[in-house]
Amino acid sequence: MTFPFTIVCAYQELFDAVTSTGKNYNVAMLNDILVALFNSFFSLGLIIGPLASSYITLATNFRICTDYEALAMAAFAIIFICAVFIPTQLKKKKKVYTKPIGQITEL
Repeated sequence: MTFPFTIVCAYQELFDAVTSTGKNYNVAMLNDILVALFNSFFSLGLIIGPLASSYITLATNFRICTDYEALAMAAFAIIFICAVFIPTQLKKKKKVYTKPIGQITEL
């Protein structure tokens, strides 16, 4: 019924978020920490997801439970797009354009 990977960021997104701060990190240590965080939250989702879904199903019914899960995933997707995806795309587009010296621009 639930799949924990739907709300765990991919490794590259975690790495980009940490390295975009401009601080210098030991890459090997950063890799170990990010992999540990990724695996721990993935495993935590394997435990919490089914437990939460079973209690919601017991309190309501299966259809309402899946509706709640769909709303939660839609809300997470909207937050993720606004907080991570759009700023990343805007940073990629902010490249400084410089004219080569000596190039004729007008005739």
